[in-house]
Amino acid sequence: MASLPPGPRESPTRQIARWTRQPTVFLESVQREFGDVFTLRFPGYPPLVVISRPDDVKAVFTASSTVVEQGPFPPFMRPLLGDQSLFFLEGVPHQRERKLLMPAFHGERMLSHAETIRRITRAAVEQCPRNQPFPLASIVRDISLDVILQVVFGIGDAGRLRVLHLLLAGQSEQARRTRSVSSLLTSIAMLLIPGPTLDWLYRWSGRGLDGSGRLDVSGLFPWRMAVRLQASMDRLLAEEIQRLGDGGLENRDDMLATMAKAIDEDGTRMSPAHLRDEMVTFLVAGHETSATGLAWYFDLVLRRPDVLARLRTELNEAGGPAGVTPQRLQQLPWLDATLRETLRLRPVVPQPARRLLQAMPLSQWILPAGTVVLPSIYLAHRRPETYSAPEAFEPRRFLEQHFGPNEFFAFGGGTRRCIGMSFAMFEMKMIIATLLELDLSHAGPPAGVTLRAITMAPDTGVPVVIRD
Repeated sequence: MASLPPGPRESPTRQIARWTRQPTVFLESVQREFGDVFTLRFPGYPPLVVISRPDDVKAVFTASSTVVEQGPFPPFMRPLLGDQSLFFLEGVPHQRERKLLMPAFHGERMLSHAETIRRITRAAVEQCPRNQPFPLASIVRDISLDVILQVVFGIGDAGRLRVLHLLLAGQSEQARRTRSVSSLLTSIAMLLIPGPTLDWLYRWSGRGLDGSGRLDVSGLFPWRMAVRLQASMDRLLAEEIQRLGDGGLENRDDMLATMAKAIDEDGTRMSPAHLRDEMVTFLVAGHETSATGLAWYFDLVLRRPDVLARLRTELNEAGGPAGVTPQRLQQLPWLDATLRETLRLRPVVPQPARRLLQAMPLSQWILPAGTVVLPSIYLAHRRPETYSAPEAFEPRRFLEQHFGPNEFFAFGGGTRRCIGMSFAMFEMKMIIATLLELDLSHAGPPAGVTLRAITMAPDTGVPVVIRD
């Protein structure tokens, strides 16, 4: 007989409020009370079963697509990303899409973007003050956004880049300024408003943004940044895709061009609408996540002089932060270990989600169809049976021990593992090496964890100082 693990007896509204305000505190407190497998209940969602044991994680990640499917996603994501986004595909269409997109994120094509990433990073830090604190988190967000615009979208015109960067960065910053109760209500609203209702609100409230004369009510709603972002990106991508169709395809090596050139096994190419959905997906999934990972990296590494000294020595022996080649950078063990340890201790995304299409045995329970299973990256990365001193930042553990894909899964797992993982790791390593050309030091207390949309981010700006 199907059954669910125990969990908090608080109301669903109270549970989602605790999760939104203090996600890691909430997870740890529930785990202490109910053990490694427990059930959460949020308004508007099926039962959410949280797991962290490697065997349970493996069972979910390796389950057939007839048993589990991706999701559910917060309702705001589908109208933003589009129906043809990789996020929403299942089974054979998902496999075909991954095969089509994979070349853009791997191999020599990926490494060819190294100098662009280095140039973007240097240009950003040239604008930073010297000998006084400034928030590094905002700088790496700017860098990550420019990498998306130039490397992924292929936008090279300086004027258009500047306008788009200011538009997108300004909207993101406006959203981040929301605090306290407003932030809590915004997050809950974004999670709970039904998909069809939100889809209608997106498309209705965004009409006035394209000059149609309709009332622009986007400013009245907590999702106004997403509405404006979608409208801006749609216009931008329509222009870029049109340029590709006007004969510019063969002379470009950005990811948009690579995808436009890709031919499916049936001999067809991606339509403009399909390209749009995937490019917005990469913007949403790749911008904030990479920036958040970098902010956590420097929040942790700059507090450990021994870790930082070993990192600088490794970079110097490989040709120096400014001279190390992208191929060599990928092979530096201490740099890799410090980045993986950062993503272990401070995972950017708290957990992937899988919905059961049929009943599934897990541990001593048989979970009913419709249950959503959440392999918790945060809790799995803190299991003392897997990681000694799990609360400590100790990169050497990744040199001394191999962790399996069900023990360390910062980028998700199974057939749904993040397709951009290799590129994200490469991008972050290039940015780290370039920033370490400078004499950086921390200038504030350790950051705590706050929930920002779908990411767990530092609750400070990660203040640092660049010494002359």
